[in-house]
Order: sequence, then structure tokens, then C-alpha cells
Amino acid sequence: MMATADADDFTACMVEVLNGMMLDMLAAAAWKDYDDKRRRLAQVQEGEGKGVLQGPPVGRKTQRRYCGHARAGHVVATGSGDHPVQPRHRREGRHACGMSLEARDRMEQELDAADAPTWAHLDTQRLGKWGEYFAKMAFVRAGLDVYSPEVDDRSIDAIIRIPGEANAAPRYLEVQVKTTRATKTGYIFMLKRLFPIREGNFLALVRLTEGFEAELYLIPSTAWRDPVAPFSSPDYEGKKSMPEHGLSLSSASFERLQPYLFRNVLHGLLSGMWPET
Repeated sequence: MMATADADDFTACMVEVLNGMMLDMLAAAAWKDYDDKRRRLAQVQEGEGKGVLQGPPVGRKTQRRYCGHARAGHVVATGSGDHPVQPRHRREGRHACGMSLEARDRMEQELDAADAPTWAHLDTQRLGKWGEYFAKMAFVRAGLDVYSPEVDDRSIDAIIRIPGEANAAPRYLEVQVKTTRATKTGYIFMLKRLFPIREGNFLALVRLTEGFEAELYLIPSTAWRDPVAPFSSPDYEGKKSMPEHGLSLSSASFERLQPYLFRNVLHGLLSGMWPET
């Protein structure tokens, strides 16, 4: 609060007093907050030392439960038994809002089911676009630069820049993205003229399973050099179809694709040790 330049002595004095009082109130509130945090931390450490308090298990349901209690101002303890630190509603087998623990668990199971990833409502075009963004963000999350071509006439969905060590030149990957549903067996292909077998050319395959997070497979074009099932490389000689590199999709084929999971190949990709040329 500031007094105007033409304020009289009384007004200036009152403003100074009010400012001082407000600062004192803010200082007192800050100190109380600091003291409360120290006291609560000491209580938690004492409880953990006695084995009364344990860290909550990881999971959305548990996080939702504990956060809800925290917002309601309840002190939550794990374990069973009539312990003084344990909330009374826990000892009586009911939720803080009065519902039974069984009813609460059913409600949380329904909420967890609602939180589970679902892909069934996406049409083919949206499914493909989501998979493309997911693959790009996986590279971004790994700390790499991702570029999108301005003109999409070569079936290149992303260009990935991997910085070189010291003064070494960076490496670049050309990535074509395909997205598939886990519930469907099928076949995907890339035209040979647009997906040649060469170093730095990759297929990013996104697999979507209902109720689970997406999976990303990074497959080098060299996997089609001497193709073995589920890889294939038909030329269709004497037919109208153009030569292509294909990949059969089934539960069995994804078992064989496990070595190409993005999390399994990322370290080798960044270090330049994978794929072997």
C-alpha cells in the first residue's frame, strides 16, 4: 500500500502502520506454515520408525485414495488393527464419507477402468495420426530433435537428429510410422521405392492394445535384407502390385518383434552400436 505524493501526515502515518501490520501478519503466517511442516515431518518420521506409517503402493487408485484423504484433512495410516494413529473410520470399516470400504473399492475399480487407455473409438485416420505423434514424442522424450517434412511425397513421417560426440557430425534417421490395433491380425507394407534398404531408414510400428499403454517398435530397413517371417519382401513379378516390404501382424509375430521394442534398442541407437550394419 502506498500513499499518494500529496497525502497529509495523518494519511501517510496510517499507511505506514497498515503496511507494517500486514507485513507482520504475512511473516507470522509464513512462520506458522514452516513450523507446521516441521512438526508434521517429525510425526511422519516417528511413525515410520515405529512401523506405523509405510509408503503407499504405487498406482492410480492408491494415489487417488490418499490424495482424497489429504484434501479432506484426514490422517491416513496403512495396515490393520485398532491403532490410535489410524483414523476411526478405518477402524470401523467404512470410508470417511460414510460408505463401506467394499463400496469404495468398487467405485475405485470403476474409476480405474475409466482411466484405462481406449482406442476403439478412433477411426483409421485418427488412429494413424495418433500413432505418428506418439512415435515422434518418444524420440523427443529421449532428448532427440524431431523434424517433420513439409511435403509428404516420400512416405517419411519424421526425421530424427542424433547429435554426434565431441566434434563428430550428427546422424539422421528417416522414419516411416505405421499404427495397428493388437486385436487385429493383418499385414502392413512399405513400397520398396519409398522404403529402400539402407542405413538410417526405419519403420516405427505403434501397437495399440485396449486398456494398455501404446507400444513402440523401431525396426531398421535392414531387417528386410534377408527376410524371415514375419518379414517378407515380395516383388510381384508379372503382376500389377508394386514391389513391397511386408510385415505380418499377429500375437506370434509380436513375440518375435520384442528385440525391436523402442526401450530395448534406444541405448544402442544413441551410442551408434545398433543396428549393426
